[in-house]
Order: sequence, then C-alpha cells, then structure tokens
Amino acid sequence: MKVDCKHYLGIAFLIPVVVLAFLYFFASIPHFDPTVQISDSEIASYSFILNMAFLLNSAGFIFLGATMLGKLIIESYSNKNIYLTLSYPVSRERIFFSKLGIVCLLGSILSALSLAIIDIVFLSAEKILPLVHDQLNIYLLVKQIPMIFLSILLVPAIDTCSLWIGWKKRSIALTFFSSLVLFSLVGNSASLGTNTLFYIFTIFYFFGALFSSLSLVNQVKRIEI
Repeated sequence: MKVDCKHYLGIAFLIPVVVLAFLYFFASIPHFDPTVQISDSEIASYSFILNMAFLLNSAGFIFLGATMLGKLIIESYSNKNIYLTLSYPVSRERIFFSKLGIVCLLGSILSALSLAIIDIVFLSAEKILPLVHDQLNIYLLVKQIPMIFLSILLVPAIDTCSLWIGWKKRSIALTFFSSLVLFSLVGNSASLGTNTLFYIFTIFYFFGALFSSLSLVNQVKRIEI
C-alpha cells in the first residue's frame, strides 16, 4: 500500500516551527501580564519553557507516527487490503517489521533533530535578545541533551503501544486516540516539577513497545485468508 511520504515529511518540518511559536508565546506571557511572574514564577523560567519544548515536540511526532502507523499497518491489514498485503513473496514478519521499523526510525531521528533545532534556535536567540526573565547558563544546555535522547525512545515506544491497542479493532482512530492518552500521562507528570517521571514513563513504554511488537507479529503470522 502506497503512502505519500512527502505529506508526512511536510508536517514533520512544520512541527519545530509550531513548537517555537508556542515557546515564544510562553516567553512573552510575563510581558503582557507582569503578575504572572509573581503568582506563577515557574512559567517565566527557562526550565519550564524547555520542558514544554520537549513535550510539545514529542507530542507532535507521536501523533504523526501514530497516524502513519495507522495508514501503513492498520489499513494494510484491513479487510480491504489484507489479500494484497499477504500476497507479497516475502515473509509476513519481514513485511510487518519493515513497516513498523520505517515509521519508528523516522520518528526517532526527526523528533531528536527537531528538538535539537528548537533548543539551539530558541536559546541562541535568547542569548542575543532575551525575552525570558531568567538566567541562561550552560546547565540548561547540558540538561537538554538527555531530553533529546529521551525523545528518541519515547516517540516510537508510545507509537508502537498505540498500534497494539488500535490493532484490536483495526482502527486508525483508536490508534491515534491511544497515543493521545498514553502521551497525556507523560505530559501530566510535568506538573510535578521533576523530569524523573519522564525517564520512568519512557522505560515503561519502551518495554511495553517490545511486548507490543512481538505480540503484533505473532498475530500477523496467525492471520488466515
């Protein structure tokens, strides 16, 4: 089944632009409402804004990946296309893992590159013309490096778990909704003021993705037509 990759790549290139727009929105809030800096000083900090960069960027690529998996895998194994998918003279496992691998690898690489670009552009601009009423230091840059590597694991892990859920009903909508719910758990953990839960959720979803991929390939092998 053919998928227009240019369409998805176009969306991928738009994600960092949209995220940067949100970051500048957050950075400008104290300038429009000075009371925010007193009542909720965390919003006016680099730590908060960079965490939002990680979350928004990850969300964009997770939802994009879930949609791609829905089109590439869920639709391929639907009643309409299953005969064509299974008629290829290639093992079912190889077909399935090639589709899953392409989306996961693409999501990992693009999400990491996107977050790196966002951090570099935003922090470089802040060095020249600061908007945030906070001190910019090397610690912030070092702190973002593990977050970039975290996105490499988190994005494909949530997408694979979402695919496993959506597969049960062969539903693209359920796959997308599942990715939304699974990511919301990570997003809500940010309100606790620590990044530790980001790592815990990533490890949990990573092992969940391993289970999901093995479970899915076993189901594909057992399909009868």
